[in-house]
Amino acid sequence: MILILLPLFSIILRALDHLEKSSLAYVLVCLSFSLFFYYSKKHITPKNFLISFFISGLLLLGSSPLLENDQYRYFWEGKVLSHLENPYLKPPVHSSLDFINYPERSLIAYNKLTTIYPPLALLFWRTFSSFSYQYMLVINQFLFLLLSMALMHFLMKKHIDYFQLSLLSMMLLKEFVQSVHIDLLAAFLFAYFLLSKNQGFASFLASFFTKLLSGLIIPFLWLRNKAQAMKIILWLVLLSAVFFYFIPVLQTQDAGSLSFIKNWKWNAGLYEYFLHFNLSHQTSKNIARLIFALFYIFTLLQYKNNKLGFNQAIAFIFALLFFCAHVYNPWYGIWLFIPAYLAKDKYLVLYSLTPFLGYINFEYQNLELLISLLTHGVFIFYLFSRIKIKRI
Repeated sequence: MILILLPLFSIILRALDHLEKSSLAYVLVCLSFSLFFYYSKKHITPKNFLISFFISGLLLLGSSPLLENDQYRYFWEGKVLSHLENPYLKPPVHSSLDFINYPERSLIAYNKLTTIYPPLALLFWRTFSSFSYQYMLVINQFLFLLLSMALMHFLMKKHIDYFQLSLLSMMLLKEFVQSVHIDLLAAFLFAYFLLSKNQGFASFLASFFTKLLSGLIIPFLWLRNKAQAMKIILWLVLLSAVFFYFIPVLQTQDAGSLSFIKNWKWNAGLYEYFLHFNLSHQTSKNIARLIFALFYIFTLLQYKNNKLGFNQAIAFIFALLFFCAHVYNPWYGIWLFIPAYLAKDKYLVLYSLTPFLGYINFEYQNLELLISLLTHGVFIFYLFSRIKIKRI
């Protein structure tokens, strides 16, 4: 039955784009399919599962990303780079870019801000910049479908939990195959690094310069393999120095990266709770960052003392990051899912899949605190369960 459910999910996903209350409908569809997946996980083979997923992905090709508009900026910045202009210094509204033919330019959100994406992400979009928006969308959707299948194939080689993989499939289909968020490319490279027998550092560097989240685990790499970590650090310093020398991304008033750090808030956890108790935004951020730093050091010591495995440690760090951060977008969950799945930690796997609940905020902003509690409640429960185990 599960082999029928995935294509059906894709069909419904396409149809939801025409629904007025699409965000709430999408959340209800995901919750319903989660129940179906739980009760239909028997009598499946890896081959049939991947074939079903591939068909489901094909059904989404050419569809408009549901509840998303990031793709307009992605493809625009690829075109800007292809014309030898600098998206780190010139936002989409910059008049000097008017010569670029891109009818969807007016649909770019926060068009007064420059790009926030690392250089390899821009180079990836630049590859398809000669095409129109619709062709770029289909090409990216198909490539991300292949990447999604490759990622699931890698995960299946470690162990198979069809319920968890089915839940992952919904994230992959919605956030990456349809919405083409660049995190999949970065997370795939990150997963390849974790799963590769040779532990090649090139994939780690590529992941970092596609999305910076990979850098979170460098201290853990140092403890696991100092020679490998030193090699990675030296290359990161060298490449970063070259990048920041030629592209001073933080020196403009309209820098997207600075605006993201200062102003953006979406489906936050700990930060949202502090705000609820009337703390200022800056105070809430500072306390959340301090808590993250303290727990990060504690986890590092736990790993050093062999009280946590590598995958378990980095899964907890990613979970902690999303709990303390001011943003937990649904596509960020892929970073947590990979190490949590490898560590066979069902609670952190579930936490990686809960941020889709945040879409309800589009239509019911008065429920922001409740949605935050539902999204991050799994991690809170996880923390209490760990404390309880230690006391026993």
